[in-house]
Amino acid sequence: MAKKNPKSEIRPFRKIMKLIRTLTPNQVKEIVSSPETKRPPALPMPKVFKIKDPNEFFIKLHSSIDERVEASPDKSWDILNVSEKALMAVYELEGEVNNGGFEQYFFNSAGDHAVEAVPGFLRIGAIKMADIVRRALAVYPGDAPSSNREVRWEQTDKIENKAAPIWSALTSEFLAYPENPTYLAFAYCQKHRADFGI
Repeated sequence: MAKKNPKSEIRPFRKIMKLIRTLTPNQVKEIVSSPETKRPPALPMPKVFKIKDPNEFFIKLHSSIDERVEASPDKSWDILNVSEKALMAVYELEGEVNNGGFEQYFFNSAGDHAVEAVPGFLRIGAIKMADIVRRALAVYPGDAPSSNREVRWEQTDKIENKAAPIWSALTSEFLAYPENPTYLAFAYCQKHRADFGI
């Protein structure tokens, strides 16, 4: 099988992301607030902790925490404790990388919390995954991207030729799953129930 060129794989993604950047805030608000993007209310945390399936648990846990963040005045993770931040960072990074690789993660709003990701993976015991994420972050100046999305886009534009093949390789490494963050997160939450009000 011929080796794929990482640049050719992500070129369409870059075009789409650059097009998205041209949307006005009102256009983005209209898309985000459309009925198709509305999600059902999150479960209360005691009901989340009754879920036995780790995958369903992690999804519902994220929804419950995210609903609290969205309801807060400044929609900031500052209202979360260390465990909640760790789980949010792990969930969001895993979802973005699964969907479109590290380049998508850093492009989207989930990348605003990139500095929380390595500590998050370490907190749940995913040492190998934390190392992969650390190497993806290290492509940026100062070993971390900006938490400001527009600044991060500018940073990424400056390093994209160097970053693209590195992120492509690290995405493949991540998706080989040397550890299962969902199961590790589930086990962590069961041991630290008090951190989630249980």
